[in-house]
Amino acid sequence: CVRTFKWEQIRNSQVVAAQKGAQSKRSESTIHLNVYIPKRMVFSPRFFAPAMANRLAASLFRPKHFPSTLACAARLYPVASFHTTSPAHLSAKDVHIAATADSVRKAVEELKEGGSFKVSVDEYFKALEKHGVTKKDDKFDSLYHLHRSGAILHFHNAKDGMKDTVFLRPDEVMKSFMEAVDVSGEKMQAALDKVKGDLEAVKKELDQLFSVKNKLDRSAKLQANVVLSGGFLFVVAQWLLMARLTWWEFSWDIMEPITFFVTSATGIVGYTFFLATKQDFEYGNIFEVVARRKMRKLYAKHNFDYDHFKHLLEDKKEMEREVRRLQKRIAENTFGQAKHE
Repeated sequence: CVRTFKWEQIRNSQVVAAQKGAQSKRSESTIHLNVYIPKRMVFSPRFFAPAMANRLAASLFRPKHFPSTLACAARLYPVASFHTTSPAHLSAKDVHIAATADSVRKAVEELKEGGSFKVSVDEYFKALEKHGVTKKDDKFDSLYHLHRSGAILHFHNAKDGMKDTVFLRPDEVMKSFMEAVDVSGEKMQAALDKVKGDLEAVKKELDQLFSVKNKLDRSAKLQANVVLSGGFLFVVAQWLLMARLTWWEFSWDIMEPITFFVTSATGIVGYTFFLATKQDFEYGNIFEVVARRKMRKLYAKHNFDYDHFKHLLEDKKEMEREVRRLQKRIAENTFGQAKHE
């Protein structure tokens, strides 16, 4: 189709355009237009919105005067020279659209050649003005259509500073977005492996600390049993003493007030225990309080860092929650990809 295309044939075919039986000749002006129109700009939405591209293509490539071979104009090289004497099919508006498109293309390419990843809207408009695009509507239309086509990115509805930014390299923006979203799941898997490694190290250290702590705890509980056994012996000795004084040394008339005060002292001791520990005065609570005190002494004596031990326990729980969360996300991502495929 391209091989049969000749501009000379186009000019000659215009002679046939005159209507039969016309009494007067039409006054026709000559328009010579040299426009750089890449085929992708006309037939691809990357540089024009579909409506604009269709209008331009219909105006330049499908007039009734032109041969049907122009339907294959999408295969031509980007540069074309048009010479026509039919202003009815190449209006001033069409010329303006084509010229504006070429200026926008040059401005965008110049900005990209500068190595910029993004520019401000003002800088983008200045680049357009440099290439002859001065109308405000044309500037904003180019932003809108180029954004929709994917040639650039401009989020005019954004609430933050992005609405004043034009991204010149959408591919790099998409690449960064894909890396941030981690569609492939590689980052999540790497994070999962790292958390698992840290968790194993924490578990190993905790195993060693648990071994030392269990020995110290057993020793502390043994000492607490000794203390409570001493308390039991004290109560038995007190009972024997009261019996001796009541039946052998003195009479009940003398020992009765003494036993009253001794019994009252037990209540005072219990109340003091509650104020100190905020626990009921019971044998189980007494044992726990004594055992904890013995443990603290043994920890300090053997340089066992109990605070570090508690911190490791909290880290272990947090890492286990993180492992479960990452495993769930990876499973959901894998299931979603499989369902999509």
